[in-house]
Amino acid sequence: MILPLIVWLWLSVLRLRGSAVHLAVPKPSFPCKKLELTTPNASQPHLTTPISEKVLRLLRLFAAPSSQVGKSSQNKVKQARTSQNKPPSSNIFSPLITHHSSLSTSSAFSLIELLLVAIILIILATVVGSHFTTSERQRSLTRCRGNLQKIYLALSIYQNDNKGLFPMVTNAQSSEAPLSLLIPRDTTSTEIFICPGTRDEKLPSGEPFSNAVISYAYYMGLNASNDPAIPLLSDRQIDTLPKSSGRQVFSLDGKKPANNHEKDGGNIIFLNGEALTINPKTTRDLVFPTNVTLLNPRP
Repeated sequence: MILPLIVWLWLSVLRLRGSAVHLAVPKPSFPCKKLELTTPNASQPHLTTPISEKVLRLLRLFAAPSSQVGKSSQNKVKQARTSQNKPPSSNIFSPLITHHSSLSTSSAFSLIELLLVAIILIILATVVGSHFTTSERQRSLTRCRGNLQKIYLALSIYQNDNKGLFPMVTNAQSSEAPLSLLIPRDTTSTEIFICPGTRDEKLPSGEPFSNAVISYAYYMGLNASNDPAIPLLSDRQIDTLPKSSGRQVFSLDGKKPANNHEKDGGNIIFLNGEALTINPKTTRDLVFPTNVTLLNPRP
């Protein structure tokens, strides 16, 4: 719907522009004689009969009323006196310059044309800007989902080395403490704990981050024998309660908390390795056993 509107506005500008240029062509200041072609007679195949200018002037004088003749003769006398008293122009190119200036002035853009061009530019900027913003958000969600998958691999290595148990810290208040146990044995990459959709500060590479701030929530207390449909990691959530289908998980208006991706929802990965991007309100149950604690990162 926007593209036809832009085309219509541009055609309107071109139409106005064409009419302005057409009206801007000045009339010639010198007299033009009408060229009349006559068909030769059979008796005179190569001759034409030109009409004398003097004869035409006499015919006009006889055809016009006396008052008009008197006025026209007086006007001619005044024009002759004015031309005699007027000093000659010092610039022989002044007629050309005057003609060019009048043409350029009359062919300039009008206010309506400028407004139409400004409207078209604003529409284009809005469409292109919104397109790039949406694309950037989608790329951010994709990279975030990749981060969760990499953390999931590190957690799988940890539980294989710890009899099927995932990281757990007694009385932990945030997700930084248990997930920091993965560094540096199970992974040395700390950038995967920062969501690309946030402005959280980067973490030192290869160093534990229990005293820093990360971007992801963690379901602490799970083990390999739990239901594979239980969530394991996610973007920062609105609260730490279990959520049934239709409940809010992430920010609705792009404001804190749970706004890793503003109002575009977030990512979640389950115990079986399934990673999903969901809307701010979940369409599936996100429940967990009573011995499991959902930990959000530090605010």
